[in-house]
Amino acid sequence: MNGENDRRRAWPANQRTLWQYVCLGLVIGAGPTGCAPPALYQWGEYEDSLYRRYVKEDIAGAEAYLRETLVAAELKSRVPPGVYADYGFLLYRRGDYAGAMEKFDQEKRAFPESAVLMSKLIERIQQQQVTGGATEQTGVPAGGVQP
Repeated sequence: MNGENDRRRAWPANQRTLWQYVCLGLVIGAGPTGCAPPALYQWGEYEDSLYRRYVKEDIAGAEAYLRETLVAAELKSRVPPGVYADYGFLLYRRGDYAGAMEKFDQEKRAFPESAVLMSKLIERIQQQQVTGGATEQTGVPAGGVQP
């Protein structure tokens, strides 16, 4: 009988150790889930703006979503690459050349790797303003018809 009592006492100790391992495993396993790094960029409604512009052909709605994305990204974190340039392109299409050049310049400052392209776009807008809206094409004289 004494041997039987020893076995009964040994079982709860083993059971307690098993539960300790299970709880420890759960704590270790759940720990990294709350440690995800914050997002590098705030994309916001950018995908919706692209959808509205290219699928629904709703330029006004796309511009609103893009403006909302820019404001949210500037407040929370860094603006994603290309968003300033995309908004600048929308401003250009609307005829706001000064606003477009400003956004292209912001893209150039935020992402130096885009400096060559953004500088070229700013230069093209400036040329277009000087020539009165006509862009210079390769091989086509400024007067109009190709010989």
